[in-house]
Amino acid sequence: STPLYSSAASDVYKRQASEEDARNQALLEKINREQRVMLTGTIVDGRFYLRMCILHLRTDHSRLDEALSIISNALKELREG
Repeated sequence: STPLYSSAASDVYKRQASEEDARNQALLEKINREQRVMLTGTIVDGRFYLRMCILHLRTDHSRLDEALSIISNALKELREG
């Protein structure tokens, strides 16, 4: 599974594409800095998205919950400034 994510999907305020792409790149750097989970970025239709690839057979719900928590916390920190 390789879900894509963009902070635009969860933002109340609409931003211009270049601002949103820069925000997603900053979010990716913040998430990967901790090295608990590693996401990658990709371009789809000219827009930058975060990508999580889950390959290991023994990945369980606790690891996915941790990843989602890290993503959520990083997004919150970026929003707060």
